Amino acid sequence: MNKKNIETNLYEFYRTLGALHKKVPAIVHGAEYIDCEPFHWPRTFFGSSETEELGEIAKRIHEGILPPQWILLRPENHEEFYSKLELEGFRKMMVWPGMGLELEQADFSNHNTESVKLIEHEAELEQWFDIVNTIFFGREPMEYDFFKTCWESGLFNFYGAKVDDEIVATAMTFKSNSDIGIYMVATSDAHRRKGLARQVTLQILKDAKANDCKNAYLQATAMGAYVYEDLGFKSFCTFDIYWLLGAVQKKIEA
Repeated sequence: MNKKNIETNLYEFYRTLGALHKKVPAIVHGAEYIDCEPFHWPRTFFGSSETEELGEIAKRIHEGILPPQWILLRPENHEEFYSKLELEGFRKMMVWPGMGLELEQADFSNHNTESVKLIEHEAELEQWFDIVNTIFFGREPMEYDFFKTCWESGLFNFYGAKVDDEIVATAMTFKSNSDIGIYMVATSDAHRRKGLARQVTLQILKDAKANDCKNAYLQATAMGAYVYEDLGFKSFCTFDIYWLLGAVQKKIEA
């Protein structure tokens, strides 16, 4: 498992989302960001920066020109850069354990994943979207067309677990090089604690191994990490999510 590979998968995930919606990532004062306006997501800086112009970046964020979020794979010398971020008013809002699993020696053959399928029909995608929109974007709902475009592109795989012919658990994958990244793992409120997200993840791992992927990567929540550890994932790096306090949010017209 390699820190560079998990970072590459996440950032290429964002770049590909942007490209599909005609939003090419931009470099400003040495820092890369993606802004998928008019959609609420993704709108973030990503990757560490050698820039000495954090003050200018913060100024433009306060003016509503740039996104206020910054996702960083924690570097070895993070104290220096993070202290500069904090001097400009950025504050750490979340921590994601970066987790990985080497697929070559893993065996998933004895795990039941019969309820899990690739999303193949738009009616299924609509159910998938309702869950993801509620769980991940409740305060700032996304537009269905954003994910429909991703689904139609063939650049991502969309997975769902079905109960009584209804999609009740979700995931989305993105492949970079020989690695698979797992995103948007969620379960509807009525079907939590039934192991459905686990089944979805297992099916992804089965498919990834069958397609000669070497590693699977994901960014977990601190509370959810134990679920993935039970599947064999190991936490080997950390992503820090910073937000500029008091930033003016650009008004997005849906």
